[in-house]
Amino acid sequence: MADYQDFQEYTSRLTRVADVPDYTFHWWKLRPHPRLGTVEIRALDTQASPAHTAALVAAVHCLAKLEAEGKPPPGPPPEILEEASFRAARWGVDATLPDGDGRLRPARELLDETLEIARPHARELGCSEHLATLPELVASGGGAGLQRRAYESGGIDGVLRTLLAFRCIASHTSASR
Repeated sequence: MADYQDFQEYTSRLTRVADVPDYTFHWWKLRPHPRLGTVEIRALDTQASPAHTAALVAAVHCLAKLEAEGKPPPGPPPEILEEASFRAARWGVDATLPDGDGRLRPARELLDETLEIARPHARELGCSEHLATLPELVASGGGAGLQRRAYESGGIDGVLRTLLAFRCIASHTSASR
């Protein structure tokens, strides 16, 4: 959408034709949430720990700042983005994704380039520490990969133990501050 007014007009029309109460019923991959003053990103919902989520949020925050400054590299057409989204959902951090030239490249390789773009903004936004942990999260297979490995070795109980372990680590870290 071109700007916030365009978002409001489009959302108003879509809400009417979908016959839903408001914009929160539109399940987009990315959307502003005007009542909360935030941006919602659906792809971050499989993270096992707050630290993993913070790493991804730092990346999104930096890239949003880049976009807001009007300096982002030109993006691919929507059809290419849809394919990339499918590939990322299907294969996670092991996906090959289209780059700016339309070549398929490993997601991990594209992450390195994205981090180079994001780092200057991370310093300014105060999230460098969180952003720096993103390669570690990707190396571990991401939130979904961690949960799949836990399931393979211990079934649903293994997943629950893994998630609880991350929660205990997060609680202990918060309590020690």
